Amino acid sequence: MEIAKALKMEKPFHKYDPEGEKKVLFLDMDETLIHAQKQNEFGFFDYKFSLYVKEEKFDITFNIRPHCADFLTAAAELYDIVIY
Repeated sequence: MEIAKALKMEKPFHKYDPEGEKKVLFLDMDETLIHAQKQNEFGFFDYKFSLYVKEEKFDITFNIRPHCADFLTAAAELYDIVIY
């Protein structure tokens, strides 16, 4: 799923332009933009998916951090964003 759709953003943020004038902002996805966990501690989540490792199923849930879409939209005006 494309992150812009997951965050319900109207348009994806600026794509990297190596010859552009913007500085590059690197963001770590887990614990910065989202909180992912194997077992849901909070009882609520934004998204859930199943991960299979050697035939063992793990249910992964994650919550998008508050104001994440607003932050990414504002930051995209100033920076080329790289999310890892």
